[in-house]
Formats: sequence, C-alpha cells, structure tokens
Amino acid sequence: MLLKKLTPIVISTLTVVTFAGSQPVFADESQTDGSGGIQVITDFDTSDFVTLTYDISKKPSEESIQKALPTEITVYLNGSDQPSEIPVTWKDQTGTYETSYNDSYGFEPVWDESKYTLEAGDEMPVAWVKLTSVSADTSNQTATQDSGDSNTDQASTQDNTAAATDQATDQSSTGASDQTSVQNGSDNTSEQEAAQSSSADEADSYILLGDEDPEANRDQIFQYLTGTMGLNSAAACGVMANIERESGFRADIGHMETDGLMSFGICQWHGTRFDNLQSFASERGEDYTSLSTQLDYLYNELKTSYGRVLNNIKSVSNNAAGASSAATTWCLYYEVPANKVAESETRASRAVDYFWPMYGTGSAASHFSDVSSESYYIDAVNWASDKGITSGTGDNIFSPDRRCTRAEIITFLWRLAGSPQDSSGTGFADVDPSAYYSQAVSWALAKGITDGTDGTHFSPNMTCTRAMIVEFLYKYAGASASQYNIFWDVETDAYYARACTWANYNGITGGTGLDSEGHTLFSPDNECTRAQAVAFLYRYSLMS
Repeated sequence: MLLKKLTPIVISTLTVVTFAGSQPVFADESQTDGSGGIQVITDFDTSDFVTLTYDISKKPSEESIQKALPTEITVYLNGSDQPSEIPVTWKDQTGTYETSYNDSYGFEPVWDESKYTLEAGDEMPVAWVKLTSVSADTSNQTATQDSGDSNTDQASTQDNTAAATDQATDQSSTGASDQTSVQNGSDNTSEQEAAQSSSADEADSYILLGDEDPEANRDQIFQYLTGTMGLNSAAACGVMANIERESGFRADIGHMETDGLMSFGICQWHGTRFDNLQSFASERGEDYTSLSTQLDYLYNELKTSYGRVLNNIKSVSNNAAGASSAATTWCLYYEVPANKVAESETRASRAVDYFWPMYGTGSAASHFSDVSSESYYIDAVNWASDKGITSGTGDNIFSPDRRCTRAEIITFLWRLAGSPQDSSGTGFADVDPSAYYSQAVSWALAKGITDGTDGTHFSPNMTCTRAMIVEFLYKYAGASASQYNIFWDVETDAYYARACTWANYNGITGGTGLDSEGHTLFSPDNECTRAQAVAFLYRYSLMS
C-alpha cells in the first residue's frame, strides 16, 4: 500500500482511562446499613463514569461498550468517607442504542439491588458514549468496527449474494417488495494490562493523511451525486448513509483490516479496489486522497463494474421509501460489509431518519387521482403517462393495483417502441384485428417478443406474470445473459431464467425478498399489477 503522501497519524483504538481518588477499598459484604441488610449508596467517585469516544462511521455494538466500561465502580456506603467498590454492569438509559443513530448515549450502572440501593433523592451518574468524526487530534479515540471488512474484492460474488429487496419500489402480489475492558484504578497492574491487551486485540487502527472537514465533504458529495451522477435526492440520501457509515465523509482515512490489507477513502475501498483507486489517480496525475478524485473513481467504478447498482438506485422513487431502497441496495451490492443484512437495515434507517429530512426534495405531483405522490411507483407512472405509454383506465384513474394483462403489457412495450405499424397480422384466433392491442401483438410477433401461448392463441386477457414481463423485456431489448440462478426460485432450465438474470443485473428487479434461509426470491408466477408493469418498463428506460 502506498500511503506516502503525508506522515500517517495512527489513532489508537483503546481509550486509556486513569481513575483519580483514594485507593479503593473492596466492600465487605457482611457490613450493612443496619436496616435490613441492604447498603445505601450515598455518593459516587464520578471519575469511574468515563466518556468513551468512537468514530461515528464505526459505531460499536452494545456488547463492545459493555466490555469497555468498568466492571466495578467506586462508591461511598452508608455515609462513610471510605470508598468501596461494588460490581456493576451497564445499561443504555433509553434502550435504543442498537436501533438508533444519535451523537451520544448515556449508560447507567446496574448493581445487585438485593445488596445495594441508591440514597433517596440522589441522581444516578452516567457514563457517556460519544459518536464523532475521527480527526487528527483525537489520538485516544476508540473506533471499534463491528461491521467487518467492507468493500471486499467480491465483484464475481456479488451477483450471488442476497439481493436487495428493492424496498418500496415494486410491490409483489404477495406483499413483499420488489425493489429494489478498561479496568478501574486499582493496584492490580497485571489485570489492567491484560484487559487493555484484550481490548487492543479486538480493535482496529486508523490512519489519517490530512485534516478534512467532514461536513464540507458531506455537502460536496451530495452535490456530486445529484449533479454529476444525476441521482434524485432520495437515491443520494441512501448513498450518503452508507458513506457516513464507512468513513464519516472523510477521503483521507484509512483502516487496517484483519486481513492485513488497507481499506481507504470515503467508501473504504479494500484490497484490489484500493489498488485500483491509486492507479486511477496516478493515471490522471491526481492525489488518491483527494475527495474529487475519489468521487470520479466511484462513478467510474459504478459505470464499469457495478452497473446494476447504478441502474437500481437511479430508479428509486424520490421519497423516503426511495432513500431506504437506495441505502439497502448500496449496502448489499456495492459496500458488502460482513454483516450486510443488519448493516443495510441500519443504513436504510439513517437514510430515512437523518439524510432525507436534511436533503430530500420530495416527490413530483401525481398525474392520476389514485396514484399517491408517496407511492413507490409515482415516478414510473408519471413517466409512462408523459411518454404516452398509458393514459390510465379512465376518468383520471390509473388503477395501479389492478392486474396487468398480456394485452396491456405488449401494448405498453409497443408504445415504448414508438407504436410502429405492422400489417402482417397475428394469425391468433383470439386477437380481433379491431382490438386496441392488435397492432401491438402483430409487432411483437414479428419482432420475436412473443409467439403466443400456443400456436393459435395469444391469450390477451390472461394475467401477465412476473416471469412473462421480464421475458418480454429481455426479448424486446435483444439482450443476452450468460448466468443463471441469481434467484433461488428460478430453475436454470426455465424459459425466463436468462431474462431474470439480465433484469436483476441491470437493476430492473431485485426480487421479492428473502426466504427464511436467506435465499433471494423472484416469485416468477406472481401476478403483475399495472403499477409493477410500468415500474419494470421505467427501470428499463433508465439502463445506462
């Protein structure tokens, strides 16, 4: 690794705490306060109530916090001026540490209430956990990473990982969505050193090569995502939640992983991906620690190796649900941390709860009275209306939840193609030449998009399944796919297998979710609604 541009500042991940005060005296549990055997805590040595500081992008687990806080605290019992120690564990005051993402959390000590009680009217002291961006002057910050190596070099593996469920982008008929220890100051030196050594073994090290302003970087990143990359604000919010989690918006931060290789930059590119970043910068005569260089590298990587991620996040609706979907897709397919499913949930929540209120610009007004501006398909329906692909079902109604027939989807495709005229006819006994879909079926037959449900029938009123629609799109695109079995419920010899692989890779669908064993499902036989049908076409139109 070529970290040569500036002298690295290694930030220890162990917060070393020195406790002041008198030499502690262990409590004699035979002593009581003379009133029932329970001793009264009348005062605390507050130096025991430490503040632990962590990098906001590497929030540790609550279990790690428990290990870092003292297992005993110094107290004064029954009004005595002699300190005593009592064993404790710790609890988060709010009980939301694992499910929220705040800047600070208070942890209270918990002791055996059959032995100790707090004097009436006294307040409980608190040990604080602070989350902040790593900076060069925080040499004692703790920065434990619980999420495992991120951005591992898994380009070939990603197509087979559990797919993003495309939250709030394409509802399936089943209701699933198709979118996309620190010791106290005792005289037991050996125990303290052992505890510190144990903590150090579990911790990670950071290297900083500059003194950046994460807040300024954050705004620059958002402007790049929405400007240069053309993402809507919801998609950008999803990406921002991931970048914050990875690096705290710092382009100059490196993280040594357990495999001995460096992860570096805003997306913590690891291994060969970090090497590629350096090569990319060198070829352009630029500094790989530069934020602008890393943003250009990010976009280049998306366009060359992660096309389906780019296509998927470009297709999300511009609302809070779209921000959640983009964050999930980015985590599962681009970052790929070790515990990607749990991480994706954390990042999706952050995108919705923090970044969407900060940067979100809201959704466009709906063209139809029955299409909510907050629906996952609002952008797709508006697009289809603007392009003349559909004018709805009458009286300013789109009927998004109504099943989509084979006649409707072929007509949608025909209009997407520009409504070309074809006089060759269909030969299908169930296609009346005067039907609104007659020209569309004739065109689709000539183009090899469909050959009917048998030699003489097209079955125009049959409900279009998810398998059918991706097969129609696949043939319309004249596409090819070299892989099968992206989805657990798609047989390799199914007529629609290649179409499913192609649609998944290009961000048209991420499936309908995961089964109980974590397998990605496509649900090929599920009926397609009209909303889903136009969502598929809209995502196809966004393919780069």
